[in-house]
Amino acid sequence: MKKTLCLLFALLMVVGLSASALARELPKLLLSVEDGSLTLTLEDNSAARSLLSQLPLTLTFEDYNGTEKIAYPPEGLDLSDAPESCDPDAGTLAYYAPWGNLCIFYQDFRYSEGLVPLGKLEGDMELLTAMGDGFTVTLTPEAEMTPEVAAQSQDSGERVLIAYFSLGQNADDAGDVDATTSASLLWNENQMVGTTEYVAQLIQNDTGGQMHCIETVHPYPTEFNAVVDQNHEEAAAGFLPELVASDLDMAQYDTVFLGYPVWAGNAPQAVYAFLSQYDLSGKTVIPFCTHDGYGAGGSYAGIASAIEGETAVLDGLAIEATDVPESEDAVLAWLREIGVQAASNDSTETKITITIGDTVLNGLLYDTALAQEISRYFPLTISAAGFGGREYYGVVEFYPENWEGGQTVFENGEITYCEAHHNMAIFYAQTDDPILSVEVAPIGKVTSDLTVFDNLPEHVDITFAMAE
Repeated sequence: MKKTLCLLFALLMVVGLSASALARELPKLLLSVEDGSLTLTLEDNSAARSLLSQLPLTLTFEDYNGTEKIAYPPEGLDLSDAPESCDPDAGTLAYYAPWGNLCIFYQDFRYSEGLVPLGKLEGDMELLTAMGDGFTVTLTPEAEMTPEVAAQSQDSGERVLIAYFSLGQNADDAGDVDATTSASLLWNENQMVGTTEYVAQLIQNDTGGQMHCIETVHPYPTEFNAVVDQNHEEAAAGFLPELVASDLDMAQYDTVFLGYPVWAGNAPQAVYAFLSQYDLSGKTVIPFCTHDGYGAGGSYAGIASAIEGETAVLDGLAIEATDVPESEDAVLAWLREIGVQAASNDSTETKITITIGDTVLNGLLYDTALAQEISRYFPLTISAAGFGGREYYGVVEFYPENWEGGQTVFENGEITYCEAHHNMAIFYAQTDDPILSVEVAPIGKVTSDLTVFDNLPEHVDITFAMAE
């Protein structure tokens, strides 16, 4: 196993590049079809950089309105510093934010709101004009990207994962976990959470990353000394506990925060089970932990040695459990020290909460006319039903005026509105048949861990509200 420990100053050099420097260094891309290829020169904006971070891409395009070819990227693009409209002509590659699709224009088109320019194609446009529906396009860098450009293209929180193990979510009775240990519980946004989960939420607030709770199939005891004894026995035997099945796709992330409580000077065996289950090679791994006064112990080195392949493991953060409730500034300062960019304060997305019984999830509301119209009904409670192991949906009592069509694919965590069925839905898991029978329009997303939906009853009340 080859391990690489990144030096702090090197990382800071990477993420500290100015926007003007990036504008000079963004690579040209190659757009390839069956009979040839075209060259794409990117715009210097956040949407183009987040598209760059998803490469290489192979997408299926179809014709739309005799003017453009459209396809849906696997992830939405970062709009934090991108133009909100453009006047496309033939050869323009753009992103239509309300629908979440890429557009290649082979005819001139009118000025359009919500159409974000990504770049300009050079070459024989007849290669695309002649194509009908269902043709394949491959998008790759024309030449290998420099590390500086690659790092900048990955700044979007869409590619950050915050995976954490908390005894509070892995014990027989979380409400009875010993509150004097690193597994202590505290109140956060009207719900009881473990200290490690609390820190994970602080990181999520600053980075915009996606939360993922590491859960074991068989729960641990509630008495902490019994937990430590069991973990000792597991470690001595080299035993890795079985984890709850998840549809987590590690390929979607470049940076992985890994959180846990320190048990007897090391990370819990469940964390090592997670590392054995997922391929973290080529990613940046950033550990963080809570403890009862003895620091991180040997957990950082243990994590670095457990990861197969070449991986950057950055300096971790260890917080004593009693300090966690007042740790927000310390977490933010640590993120800056290791060069992690904060989620944009200029984002037009609005924070919301999604309440299901006693569970309060965090989310974001998109800055679209449809989303803003629906938010006027907040707090909004829908009686939702589970469907297909992928979504919870419920009928609403109003008829939005700003419906402009939608899409038949979804991303995990998306909150959508469907005009045909007159309902709202939360999608939480991809299935073997991810194409929907009707169009839905994304109006927001759940940013908290989605595994809560795996254990919900068939019928639940879900309340959407603006975050305080």
